[in-house]
Amino acid sequence: MRGDLVCDAGCVLQDLDNYLAQYGYQTPLDLPSRHLCCIGGNVSTNAGGIRQMRFGNLHNSVMGLEVVLPDGTILDNLTTLRKDNTGYSLKNLFIGSEGTLGFITGVSISTARVRSGVHVFLLAFDSFEELIEAYVCARRELPETLSAFEMLDNDSIQCVQSRGLQHPKGSAFPISDRHNLYVVMETAGTDADLEQKVWKSERFLKTLYEKQVLRDGALAADDEELVQDTREWALAEGMIGKDIVSVYGYGHVGDGNMHLSIPVLRDDRFLVELVDNFVYEWTSSYHGSCSAEHGIGLMKVAYLPYTKSSCMISNMRKIKNLFDPKGIMNPYKLLPNKEQEERGEIVRKRSQVGC
Repeated sequence: MRGDLVCDAGCVLQDLDNYLAQYGYQTPLDLPSRHLCCIGGNVSTNAGGIRQMRFGNLHNSVMGLEVVLPDGTILDNLTTLRKDNTGYSLKNLFIGSEGTLGFITGVSISTARVRSGVHVFLLAFDSFEELIEAYVCARRELPETLSAFEMLDNDSIQCVQSRGLQHPKGSAFPISDRHNLYVVMETAGTDADLEQKVWKSERFLKTLYEKQVLRDGALAADDEELVQDTREWALAEGMIGKDIVSVYGYGHVGDGNMHLSIPVLRDDRFLVELVDNFVYEWTSSYHGSCSAEHGIGLMKVAYLPYTKSSCMISNMRKIKNLFDPKGIMNPYKLLPNKEQEERGEIVRKRSQVGC
C-alpha cells in the first residue's frame, strides 16, 4: 500500500486523517480548522499549514482531480500515477484557482506514513539573527527528522496570557526567564530510529548552547523585520495606543511565512486599509507574496498586483476567459479589475526600485 487516497471534495480534513490513521498514514496537510474544512476547499485555495515544511504545498501532493467545468463538462483526472509526463498539467491550474475555473468534486492525493517518534522542543532566543542561525543549524543537523519550526514573539505570549488563556492546571510556562522570541520545534521519526533521533537532537541543542545562540530551551531575517518595521511605522504615526493596540508576530519560519496580528481600537475601514497598504507595500519591496497560504478571495483582490505583474495577471485573465467565458464561476474573486491592477502595478514598481 502506497498511501494513495481518492476521496470526494466534501470530505472533512479531520475525518480523512482519522481514516488514514487506521492504516498508519496521515494527510500531508494540517490546519487549525481541520475539523471544519473540506479537502476540496483546501485544494482550491492551495492551503498551507504546519506540515508544509516537510511535505511541500498541495501541488506536490495532489496527483489528480475531478472537476466540473462551467459548461457542465466533467474533467475526470483522478489518477494515482506518481509520474505522468504527458502534456499540460491541467490539475495544477485548478489547485489554488479558488473555484474561478471550475468546481473540484474529487481529489486524488498522496499521503505520508505517520511518524510515531515525535519530540517537541520550546527554544528561546533574544534576537531574530540567533533564531535564524538555529534554524540553519537545525536543517543541517536534523535533515531527516525536522518537521516543524514555528516562531512566536514574547508580545504574542503576553497577549494570550493577558486574556486569561493560561497553561493547563498543574503546569507552567516551561521557560522561566522572558526572552524576545520563541520557537516550537518538532522532530519526528520512526520508533526504529528513535534513539539516534534523540542523540541528534541533543547534539543540535548542545551546538546552539556552545555557540551562545540558544538562551534557554526544554529564512531570511526579512520576516521578523516586517514585524519590527510595522511596529516602528505605527509608533512614528502616533497610532500605537491611539488606534492600534500592538503588532504581534508569529508564523512558520520553516517556509518563510510570517503572520501579523494587529488589533485595532476602533472599527474603521480606513485604518484597516492604511495598515494593509503598509504591510503589502513592504512585502512587495522584498519581492514577497500578499498571500502565502490561503489564496486571494475577495479581501486581497486589490493587492494581487503588488505581487504579480500586469503580464502575469493578463495571462491569468486569458486562462479564466478560456474556461469561463461567461464569468459565472466565483465572480469578483482572485482577479483584480483594471483600476486595481493599474494602481497595484504602480505600487509594485515603486516599492521594488533598487531591490
